[in-house]
Amino acid sequence: MGSSPSLNTRNQEPAKLPQRLALIMAIIAFALFGGGYYLNQRFLLEEANTFVTRHPVPGQIVWVSGQELFRFEWTGYAVEGDLLEVARDPEFRDLVMETPAPRSPLPTDKLPGEGDYYYRIVRRSEDQALEILKPVHFALVAKTAPEIIYPFGNMNTKEDKAIRFYWQAKHGVTKYRFQMAFDKSFEQIMSDFVVHETQTTPQNIPVGDFYWRVRAENDEKTFTQWTEPRRLTVERAENLASNALPSSPPSAELEKSEKPELKALQVPSIGKPNQNLLLRFKKGGKRGLASDSNSLSNPPSLEWGQVEGAQAYEVQVSNKADFSKIEWSRKLATNQATWDAARPGRGYWLVRAIGVESVKSEYSAAGTLEMRVPAPTLKKKMTHQVKTKTRAEYAAATSVPVTWDRVPGAIAYKVLVAENKNFSPSKIDMKVDRNSAKVPLVEGGQYYVKVAAV
Repeated sequence: MGSSPSLNTRNQEPAKLPQRLALIMAIIAFALFGGGYYLNQRFLLEEANTFVTRHPVPGQIVWVSGQELFRFEWTGYAVEGDLLEVARDPEFRDLVMETPAPRSPLPTDKLPGEGDYYYRIVRRSEDQALEILKPVHFALVAKTAPEIIYPFGNMNTKEDKAIRFYWQAKHGVTKYRFQMAFDKSFEQIMSDFVVHETQTTPQNIPVGDFYWRVRAENDEKTFTQWTEPRRLTVERAENLASNALPSSPPSAELEKSEKPELKALQVPSIGKPNQNLLLRFKKGGKRGLASDSNSLSNPPSLEWGQVEGAQAYEVQVSNKADFSKIEWSRKLATNQATWDAARPGRGYWLVRAIGVESVKSEYSAAGTLEMRVPAPTLKKKMTHQVKTKTRAEYAAATSVPVTWDRVPGAIAYKVLVAENKNFSPSKIDMKVDRNSAKVPLVEGGQYYVKVAAV
């Protein structure tokens, strides 16, 4: 009886051996996996540190003529699947470009025009997105001439009367060169100076015919095109008081006296130059692009100041900053308009006054409309159960269906799934073109999901 404990011990040793081997194998696997993950993360971080932008550099103002391709250039080797993203905001919510980044330099003609931009290179994997090139801020300035606001075309004025010249500001530019000459070719310069505003009032302009123009510039080597030369005629007061020619027949003099002098119209001043709107739609609509305007409940309101002598106003809306394509245009008798055909995205609008005999003012400065749509609506809690007999059936059945309400104007949806509310990192990052998705999850548990309209 005294030898039975040792007998039992000898009998238990072989039974514990597989458990110990399994534990040792688990520890080795964990060490290999953890070490591999650590080394992989360290490699990615070290590789990200090797990515440095060459063009554009942070804070750079890039002048473009519109004829050449814009160039992104960086050090470091991008692999297949890396994406170059360009946005209007540092959070990259408003993407204007997303393209594979296989090489440097990368030329493109996809940037929409003047303004501030941010770009980065992102490497995405199944469970994370790593910025291998940190966001770089830069600005684009087109070399096109500034838009003249006043005077309107060629102009006559009287001596000793101060004249103020106006033009629209160029993005990112604070210096403008103003010239006045005796001839249209500007070989005989009368006045040449630089101002840091978008207006100037030259002093002591003598009687005679002159031509003027303006350009934006950064220095003597970087500048925009000149505006088209415009004529300014300064006459003596008595000449303006009696414009009749002595040789004119009486009938012509009578016709001139009966026909009133057409008065130039001022440029309308727009209200709320920058609007940020969340578009809302009535329930029950078809939610198609063509029917969005029919169900839009809060269309953008465009308002401007009334102009003396104006009989009507012409307002235009475009999704391009240079108004090369007009999306919507109306001629109205009032100083306000409702853009009932608005769609999500960025829009630009301007207006001009129309007077007697269709005399038109110059267009106003452009206003900006940032139009967003509501976020898709998801159920607060979704439960998905899988009943299978084999592992193969389970693997085939673990695509979890997720649905949400359609968003008017959306062309796609981005779906993120994570194991935490901060979505850091995301377990699933996918894009679909419908209001539903099958999320591939191979493990049971609790997950968080959010959807954004694109």
